[in-house]
Amino acid sequence: MSVERCNEYAKLTNEREGSLDPPQSWPSNGALRIEGVNLRYRPHLPLALRQLTVDIPGRSKVALVGRTGSGKTSLQSALTCLYPLEGDGTITIDGVDLS
Repeated sequence: MSVERCNEYAKLTNEREGSLDPPQSWPSNGALRIEGVNLRYRPHLPLALRQLTVDIPGRSKVALVGRTGSGKTSLQSALTCLYPLEGDGTITIDGVDLS
């Protein structure tokens, strides 16, 4: 049963019409730019991230630390596109918009 399911998933088309694949060399530097990001887990919940703006140069080593509820997991969720961003915020890696 699992093999059939894997085959079905392999044949699925891209969810976004007209989406572009990044270049083969991407990411080349790893520069991360987060601008004005708002993230909410559900419509009735408050924002988990509010107007987050971060600029991390490529090839940098960064640690994300903080207390419980400070947004560490929310930032990871935003970076992996698990939840859609609210508003006009953007996340780019080497100039490629993750949305």
